[in-house]
Amino acid sequence: MPGQRRWHFTNERDSRRKQIIGDLVATGQVQSLVYYGRGGETLIRAACVRALVPDLLDRQVARLTIESREGGP
Repeated sequence: MPGQRRWHFTNERDSRRKQIIGDLVATGQVQSLVYYGRGGETLIRAACVRALVPDLLDRQVARLTIESREGGP
């Protein structure tokens, strides 16, 4: 919404989620990286972050924000 600086998908309706993603894609500046693994959730998340950080540095990303999962350990 106007003036909104951040959002959390768990707090958004499906229609709003689609709007947010659509608006991001429409900028033409969105890229995606997909990391996939098998095993325990916590171990896989840690492995994905270890793989993600060097990839972000290669792309000169200046900020990475990691928030806790709602309702998760």
